[in-house]
Amino acid sequence: MEKNVKNKAIKQWRVGAYLRLSKEDETAGTSLSIDNQKGIILSFIEDDPLQFALAETYIDDGISGVTAEHRPAFRQLIDDVKSGMINCVITNDTSRFARNVADAEYYVNTVFPTHDVRFIALGSPRIDSYDDPESVDGMQFHFENYFNEYYVKMTSKKIRKVFEMKTKRGEFIGSYAPYGYAKDPENKNKLVVDEEAAEIVKKIFSLFVYEKLSLRALALRLNDMGVLPPQEYKVSKGITPNSHRASIPSWHYSSVKMILGDEKYCGHMVQGKLKNISYKVKKAKRQDPEDWVVVKNTHEPIISEELYQKAQTLLERPSRATRTGEKPMYSGFLYCNKCGHVLSRGRNKDRGKYHQRCGFHEMTRKCRPLHVSEQLLDEQLLFAVKSQIVMVTEMDALKNEILQSNSFIDDSKILKSNLSQLEKERERLEAKSGYRDGRAEKRNPAIQQLH
Repeated sequence: MEKNVKNKAIKQWRVGAYLRLSKEDETAGTSLSIDNQKGIILSFIEDDPLQFALAETYIDDGISGVTAEHRPAFRQLIDDVKSGMINCVITNDTSRFARNVADAEYYVNTVFPTHDVRFIALGSPRIDSYDDPESVDGMQFHFENYFNEYYVKMTSKKIRKVFEMKTKRGEFIGSYAPYGYAKDPENKNKLVVDEEAAEIVKKIFSLFVYEKLSLRALALRLNDMGVLPPQEYKVSKGITPNSHRASIPSWHYSSVKMILGDEKYCGHMVQGKLKNISYKVKKAKRQDPEDWVVVKNTHEPIISEELYQKAQTLLERPSRATRTGEKPMYSGFLYCNKCGHVLSRGRNKDRGKYHQRCGFHEMTRKCRPLHVSEQLLDEQLLFAVKSQIVMVTEMDALKNEILQSNSFIDDSKILKSNLSQLEKERERLEAKSGYRDGRAEKRNPAIQQLH
């Protein structure tokens, strides 16, 4: 009777219904679908309309329940709990609420009681922090949370093994095909050329390698041409939803660099560049190039191997470019002889003349100051070029003088005479022994020396 009186004291429980379905959960059956979860919760609320009223529905679809920070709807639910908008959280079962022991017990046993919020999980057995406080304090709740986390751990392990097997076979395992390609409609693990985007990829490599445009200048050129950047292009084709739209819908030097450095455009499948730290931590760690999985000739190339390698050579050279796309002559060629850091270009404010300086010293003051005017560099470069021309000219003259000298002519006659005698000796030995095809050479050291 006391519980009934207490229920009547509360006008209504303002319910926040939390629904979640991850991609891994979809394999477990349709009973876990978002619609089914919603139907079960609504049915529960409608059975007791005097006590419960739906205030808000929170849905994390296609998102793992391992961590709270990666679930936007869950974070909004917690914010509404703290603001007092809802005072009751209902979910289909504990696994929908969280797949992490620490998160489940922290929110249910610490955050919710602090804000006088009721928690109900409609699974079997039912969890209700108001009608049955022991259900969230006892060992059963702890074991359920542990099992939920263990399930994710084992599922993640199985999925990783499948991905590793497909990667070694050269099958594409990414969610979206790289720009310039599309997934084969008959085989989602195979790439086929997207002709429209592939033309842009070819243009990027051509401008970078043959017209020597820098990354920034290339990005500016593509924007001026009105070419949609990769993410916007995928949205326009309906490949990705609008929620994936880039914050700045334009080409950037980083997106250009990513395309130029991707070996997939040569027809080779390169995967495994990133690896998740663990099933709990969704951050990925970049792997060393020797740990990447490369399978050659898995799909149609967009560019030639030769063009790709030329691009890699240019990418390894640091560069700076003006907004007009002009690349300074010394860009990426000058280094500090003390620290080895690439020199950066500066401009004198008073005279407007350019100079080269040690970037490492400018940032850290740990190297000696280095300041060389480009005018002096131009003079030194011109002097070096002239010196090389004079040297080549002098070497040609010296070579002609040697060839025309009496001593060279006499030495040449002697060598020719010796060669003629050796030839006659070889013919005599071959005729005498009957050996042919080089067998006589094994018996005559003089002939061996000749060859």
